[in-house]
Amino acid sequence: MVRGKNESEFEDLIDPSIYIDELATHFGVSLKPAEIMRGKEKWSQRLRILLQAKGKAGSKAELLKAKEIVVLAIETSTGDPFELRHGRPVISTLIQQLESRLG
Repeated sequence: MVRGKNESEFEDLIDPSIYIDELATHFGVSLKPAEIMRGKEKWSQRLRILLQAKGKAGSKAELLKAKEIVVLAIETSTGDPFELRHGRPVISTLIQQLESRLG
């Protein structure tokens, strides 16, 4: 679960600057990273709300395409796609937490 969100999805762990331009181009709307992070809903719910506010349907098919766009953006990214949380990379923090619980 991502801090500050009621629910989360894999995309909530990704830095939106990695994929926001591709989403904006695909959907033909202006999007900013802060817009996609706003709200406590999971990523796909926030994106649906955002797209609908910009006059798009926000259909299940569009959301699935958006998830595909995120994956492709990660594959072609030259930077670390995982957003830093509290100064530590998400994956490293997850590994540390799992190791501490496993003893």
